[in-house]
Amino acid sequence: QFIIWCWWLLASVQAMDLFLGGLDCIKLKDKAEKGAEALESLIAGYRGMVMKHHRYWFGIPYARAGRWQSPQLLNLDTDGDRDATKWGQMCPQLIPVERKSSLWTLFQTKDATEGEDCLNLHIYAPRAKFIKEPLPVIVFIYGGFLVQGSASMPLYDPRHAVGLASVHELEQQAIWVVPNYRHGPFGFGLHPKHGGNHGLQDVLAALQWTQAHIHHWGGDAGRVTVAGFSAGSCLVNWLQFLEAERRLREGVDYRPLFHRAYLSSGNVWTLPLRTQEEAQWDTFGMAVATGYEDEDH
Repeated sequence: QFIIWCWWLLASVQAMDLFLGGLDCIKLKDKAEKGAEALESLIAGYRGMVMKHHRYWFGIPYARAGRWQSPQLLNLDTDGDRDATKWGQMCPQLIPVERKSSLWTLFQTKDATEGEDCLNLHIYAPRAKFIKEPLPVIVFIYGGFLVQGSASMPLYDPRHAVGLASVHELEQQAIWVVPNYRHGPFGFGLHPKHGGNHGLQDVLAALQWTQAHIHHWGGDAGRVTVAGFSAGSCLVNWLQFLEAERRLREGVDYRPLFHRAYLSSGNVWTLPLRTQEEAQWDTFGMAVATGYEDEDH
């Protein structure tokens, strides 16, 4: 009972810390952008926004995938002029955004839409004047128990870190990449014909895209840290295992997708492991709950 009480107390403190931290993030965002002149910044064919101390680009597609299909990596078309000022589409949520409570606004913005065309990412960078050389890159994987969440969660908004680092002219500047990925039945269900773990494959595709294209935004592909919180931290831990296996398999031809990892509140043992039969039944249940109960679709 003492161990259970300690665990409950720790969980309560962490939950309160997340709540207060989310409120602080929202206040910092409002303070940092209040009165800031918004300009547009065209990089690699995508037009983002330039604020007082930072820049951002939303909804850049990094892969395409049909339902229950593995992601197909997209090349970056640097020609053209595409709008990247609106949130990218997020994976369908088990709890629709419009039915969430006001507390959920810490974890999800109502400005983002839901849909299956959700393999996109957001990029955050300091103003150009603060970039003296290629900056290290942080690829952040959001949490949500692998059933909900998105890259537009206010609680984890990197603009606060990027903006504050620029305000104080800190040397610890970085480029942030936050991908949307599939979760719930679409990302981590086990389909009897098409397999599973498509959400983890999405994250791998986002890392591959980052390696190939982040230099356009001033990022150093040789200094990539993948970080995650909660379920995102679990995925980072799985990525570490996958990278270790790939290093052994590829030998001298090995080129890392990331160079450092940061895990916060989760590892491969955090979420329960299931048998194939259990996973298929769970997938069927989630598919029915979200209206996708057909065996093939």
